[in-house]
Order: sequence, then structure tokens, then C-alpha cells
Amino acid sequence: MTHEPLDPQDVADAPELLVLESLEACLHTLSIALIVEYPRLADEGAHQPDGPTWRAAQRLSSRAGQLTRAIRSYRKVLFAHLRPPPDPLDTYF
Repeated sequence: MTHEPLDPQDVADAPELLVLESLEACLHTLSIALIVEYPRLADEGAHQPDGPTWRAAQRLSSRAGQLTRAIRSYRKVLFAHLRPPPDPLDTYF
């Protein structure tokens, strides 16, 4: 979560950003909690235990990472649309 903080205009233009901001924070918290419970999730090279809870934790961790990346991608595309770069010709006049 190293992006700029939201401002009121961002929220007015795209209210879904509030939900995505909250969801990303929750996913980060989930990732930390899973690593605390299953430290080997953080070490892909280590021998991984087996069992239904371990496999479920692995899937959840993986999908949380995928969703986080999707949120960041959406935010990047959205901000490119909401805040297009200035036209270089405008700087000369």
C-alpha cells in the first residue's frame, strides 16, 4: 500500500476507491495473520507441511495476493483515466 492517499475529488470521481482501499488493507492484514499462523507460507523453498488447513491457507494466501494485484492494476488504470498527463502543447502557451 504505497500509493498516494485518496483525496475527496478521487472519491467523488470513483467512489469504489473507498472500498478498494479498505479491502487492500484487509488483505494485507490477512496475509500477515496467515504467515503468523503458518510461517512457512513466507518461505517457498522450505518443506511445506501437508493437510487440509495448510492447503486451504496456501490457496487463500495465493488468492489474496492475486486480488491485491488486481486492485492495484485497477487503481493504476483508473487514475490514468482520471488524471491524464498534461498535454505538452499546453505548457508552451
